[in-house]
Amino acid sequence: MAPDASAAPATVSAPGRLWVARHAPAVDTSICYGRTDIAVQIAPERAAATLLASYGGDPPRRLWSSPASRCRLVAEHLAARLRLPLTIDAALGELDLGAWEGRLWTAIQTEERAAYEAWMSDWQHVAPHGGERPADIEARVRAWLLGVSLEGVDWVIAHSGVVRALSVVIENYTWPDAMRREVRHLEWTAFDVAHRPAISSSSR
Repeated sequence: MAPDASAAPATVSAPGRLWVARHAPAVDTSICYGRTDIAVQIAPERAAATLLASYGGDPPRRLWSSPASRCRLVAEHLAARLRLPLTIDAALGELDLGAWEGRLWTAIQTEERAAYEAWMSDWQHVAPHGGERPADIEARVRAWLLGVSLEGVDWVIAHSGVVRALSVVIENYTWPDAMRREVRHLEWTAFDVAHRPAISSSSR
């Protein structure tokens, strides 16, 4: 059931809970994108309606979003519909794929074969030139989580990389396990962050 826009967020019964949703699917999946702003298959107002209809938790008190338009535009619709404060935070951006951003995957595989194969064989420790490793997105998501006051329910509209980083930070997933976690477009994932001392140190 969608939350009532008139409901008082202070009355929620699940303190310290994040509900995180991934953006709509990309129009063109042949290009490499992380930080690149891309077109998606579903209009933001329709994506927002889908998320509202599928939500089953307590009313949120505020919204967070990645700066990417595929997230931000949806978050803006949700914030307007529910009259919620919205914060756009770069820490919630997708994994940065550096020099590969915006290029065709087929071109990367042929023109930078050695670098691509090195990344595929050791993705936890190797990043595209100028890009991030999983430990990097984990560190900024951890810093964001430790730096905000979470009392009640907050919504986050972001990316699969952010959901997986939160899995590592909050639920103690390893990165290989986090990468095996299915993160579907326009579906909610709930995280209990009531006991944040557990997330204060970096993962192994």
